[in-house]
Amino acid sequence: MIASIFGDVLTRAESDGRILDLPERIDRPTLVAFDVGVDNPTVAIWIQPHSEWLDVVDVEAWQGLSIEGIIQRVRQRGYPLREWIGPHDLKQRHLTASGAGGMALSPLSVASRLGVTFKVAPELKLADGLDAVRRMFSRFRFDRKRCARLLEALSEYQRTWNPKDKVYSEKPKHNWASDYCDALRTFSTGYRARGEGADGRPRQQYAESKTATGWGARPEPPGYYPR
Repeated sequence: MIASIFGDVLTRAESDGRILDLPERIDRPTLVAFDVGVDNPTVAIWIQPHSEWLDVVDVEAWQGLSIEGIIQRVRQRGYPLREWIGPHDLKQRHLTASGAGGMALSPLSVASRLGVTFKVAPELKLADGLDAVRRMFSRFRFDRKRCARLLEALSEYQRTWNPKDKVYSEKPKHNWASDYCDALRTFSTGYRARGEGADGRPRQQYAESKTATGWGARPEPPGYYPR
């Protein structure tokens, strides 16, 4: 037995008309968020804030690239980037990257030398990160063509049933969809709208995701994920 984690909010996005053909706007300020991997693919998601919407306009995955290669590929896409949002593990130093005196460098430091300043998403519990995605989902609009692989990943991101303990797993099943969903989780935990309050929270409140029919959706209290 399996259960979709984002199936209900994805179905709601489709029924609300938020999976559509978005115009390609290379002139609009853009944010890019990542799940960074070496053995696993690195996934980049490009998002353009527009009025109350967060337009998810593009997605790409690469295998085995260094941070230098990732930055090069992102720049080649031509979007005017306002912010780069990366996962917390960008702070970890790698023996393969060295600075003055042979000191090991983190990908964060290497990126800085290449003119890129990452905003690092906070390290949260997985459940809190998934909750952040769900709370923000009502503001997402997805380009159906350029983001087709991300949409497929969101529908395939699942929990599995443990027949012995008769419970669903706490962690999602790790497969190809995980990298795409982790990149969206990086954005959802790292993004803050401009015009934050003094407490560091954005003045505009993110709406709770609403339930919908399809993908086995059912009513849920805050912090609960369909299983």
